[in-house]
Amino acid sequence: MTAMLLKADAIYCNTVVGLQCLQGLLDSLGLPPERLPRVSVHVREMGYWIQRSGISRQSFQRLANRIIADSQLTATHLQTYLGLEHGSLCVIDEYCDTEEVVRWRGCDRLREELNLPKQRQLVGMAGTIEWRKGPDIFLQIAHHLATAMSDPPLFAWVGGGDPMTTYQIESDIKRMGLESMVFFTGPRENPYPYFDSFDVFLLTSREEPFGAVCLETAMLEIPSMCFSGCAGAESFIAAGAGVVVDRFDVSAMAEALQKLLEDGARRRSLGVRAKTECQAAHALDVLLPRLMAEVLGEDIPDKP
Repeated sequence: MTAMLLKADAIYCNTVVGLQCLQGLLDSLGLPPERLPRVSVHVREMGYWIQRSGISRQSFQRLANRIIADSQLTATHLQTYLGLEHGSLCVIDEYCDTEEVVRWRGCDRLREELNLPKQRQLVGMAGTIEWRKGPDIFLQIAHHLATAMSDPPLFAWVGGGDPMTTYQIESDIKRMGLESMVFFTGPRENPYPYFDSFDVFLLTSREEPFGAVCLETAMLEIPSMCFSGCAGAESFIAAGAGVVVDRFDVSAMAEALQKLLEDGARRRSLGVRAKTECQAAHALDVLLPRLMAEVLGEDIPDKP
């Protein structure tokens, strides 16, 4: 293990967790950071998670030669919470394996597994069920549309959480009378087959470094919605891939979602633009050369 670390051309940590693992490995091997090759950490976490994890500014300074933020929002948070300077950071927006996602186009596994009617519109969210992701906001919006629309959509969340959080959400669903309208699938090894069931992707996160599912659903021509100032994908969505509403204005989010569901032509137009923008600026093969240049400390190749 020691020889592998020392002989590598570079070390790439694809999340802050990877940086923590590297520190633990160095401690166990008794190696000082100075003996390592170039270390890059790709940060896909923001203030809330970083503070909870206990990662310090000193850890970044000791170990990382290059810090790559997955959005400008993430970079801003790193500067705020860790005091990192502009010169130590670069921003490479989150990317998407576009070919893998489109391979699942036409797969309606969500409706098949949950036996949901095909004629009902479906609003989706994906990710771990936790406070940061806003599952409670997801339920509030569903409750708003349950009373505002004569034929409200179904809501489905692809992903699971710890037993206590899951129990709390299930309890809220019952208290709000949403048992026949809101569904949580639990964890899925491959979420892609479930995404094409969505009519709209609803990103309810309070804090989201980027929100890669916005890109993955964009490749299926599904528009997204998010709160302003809460997700790194906001600029992508605002550029024509969906709708952005004022921060934490749940009523505004619900009203905007209702309008989008009732306007099929606009929804389809936003979906097409979302796919085009994702292919042009967020495809893996577009961003990989720049990412590799940063990791290896080479000159960034010119855009074709």
